[in-house]
Amino acid sequence: MPVHRCSGRGRCGQQVAHAADADAVRLLGGGVDVLVNNAGRGGPAPAELRPSAEVHAQLGLNLLGAWDVTGAALPHLERARGRVVFIASRMAVLPLPLAAAYGVSKRALAAYADTLRLEASTHVGVTTVYPSMVRSPIHDSTREAGLSLDGVSRPEPLEGVVSAVVAAVTARRAPRDVATTRRGRAEMALARHAPSLADRIVRRTVAARVAAGAFAEAPLAEGLRRRHGREG
Repeated sequence: MPVHRCSGRGRCGQQVAHAADADAVRLLGGGVDVLVNNAGRGGPAPAELRPSAEVHAQLGLNLLGAWDVTGAALPHLERARGRVVFIASRMAVLPLPLAAAYGVSKRALAAYADTLRLEASTHVGVTTVYPSMVRSPIHDSTREAGLSLDGVSRPEPLEGVVSAVVAAVTARRAPRDVATTRRGRAEMALARHAPSLADRIVRRTVAARVAAGAFAEAPLAEGLRRRHGREG
């Protein structure tokens, strides 16, 4: 089962541009029957500020990179009656503050997957996987900016995400949306069916983190601290 996997924070756009080239397909055994869009870039991006270069970079990689590689690979996937899996994020349905670009890009990625499914699901199975935070270098820049959401988002093991992807591509019928843990399923249901309650839970958790001084050294969190009465 040839698989083209695009992961990491840097060079995925270049991989994407060449995904359908004859040489690439030949290296994959003459076709593509599974595509896992695993590229991701995170970083500090408060929603209250104008879009920075970091915002554009996250949208470019997390959304447009996946769109680009999928469009290039789709003719091969269609011929193979294959599968495409998009790694979104729990933040696509349950957004968190100070990381707006990531949540927005992953929600847009899920919307792209939904639209692709309407267009191509007669021939290609389309699945979106929604992991929570997995410990990886993707969080380094946010942590360095003093905006770590440790204590707000609960980490989960990488093995669970891998298992969810494998289950999606080997299922008799491609599942639509897949959470990677039981807690994830509950959070997604809460966000979709009781969004106001989900908002209150996140706001209360963030307020407690601000009160504990979690973002005290972060210039990008100045507005959040001020609105919570924690100036200075």
